[in-house]
Amino acid sequence: MTRSRLLLLMAAGWLAAGCASAPVRQSPPADSPPVPLRGVAQFSAPESRLLHEAEERRVRACMRQRGMRYVEVPTGPGTEPANPYGLLTPEVARQDGYGMVSSALSGAATTDDVYARATRDLSVRERARWLAAVEGTKEGRRRLRLPDGATLTYPTDGCVAEAQRQLYGATWRQTSARVQGLVNLVLAGVESSSRYVAAERDWSACMRATGRPYDSLRAPAKDIQDSLNASSGTRKDLLRIGAHEQALAVEDARCQRRIRFAERVRTVQRAVEADLTPTYQKDLASYARMRAAALRNARSS
Repeated sequence: MTRSRLLLLMAAGWLAAGCASAPVRQSPPADSPPVPLRGVAQFSAPESRLLHEAEERRVRACMRQRGMRYVEVPTGPGTEPANPYGLLTPEVARQDGYGMVSSALSGAATTDDVYARATRDLSVRERARWLAAVEGTKEGRRRLRLPDGATLTYPTDGCVAEAQRQLYGATWRQTSARVQGLVNLVLAGVESSSRYVAAERDWSACMRATGRPYDSLRAPAKDIQDSLNASSGTRKDLLRIGAHEQALAVEDARCQRRIRFAERVRTVQRAVEADLTPTYQKDLASYARMRAAALRNARSS
């Protein structure tokens, strides 16, 4: 994803029982690491690219109607989404590590890069007006409380909001945010369980035996990110970090497999979801319908 607003984009791969009228995406392969609600918070790389490009076209058209020039933000490198728990398969680890250095090497322009180029010749007042037209005004922002207790503030009057309404439907922001809140509840419930803590402790012992003293499953990837943040950004430096990333990810995946981390997470997650999902069946069904409609709209425009 190349824009912070796209963090709300979530795939509707799960549908609660009793809502058979809504479209259902094929479940992930049985040997894939578990993700909350069978991947409801993830788009595949082709889906992300398709929807991002369709949304950008609509933002550009909206800006043109407002008399302003807009250059579409390009898609990123097109990698598959990372597992939210930090689970890895040996195959993915060998091919791309944690996917961080390959993303940095892609050189894809960020939203900030594109916006900076689009507004560099504008005055301070003109730039503020341009940004408000794209992202919305303070007056047009709304607040929404999510199932996990967090509060989301989102714009309603910019071209981004208009593009999303056209592509997904009028209530996409609210529905997708509630589904993401449910995903967060599942993650928190799994990671706070005694069985998950025990599995992470076993994984940590395995990693320590290899000379890598990590206590948290997310810590190795954080180390790589810290290295990237401190790097010079040269290709040579990135390749050096990439070699370390791949070696670390391979050992990480090996330890996960040795202690059967994925299977243990799957068992805990199943119990957590059984307690949570019945309350949100309506949101999940609405989300599935909007996602399917957005994909149809993107393919036809």
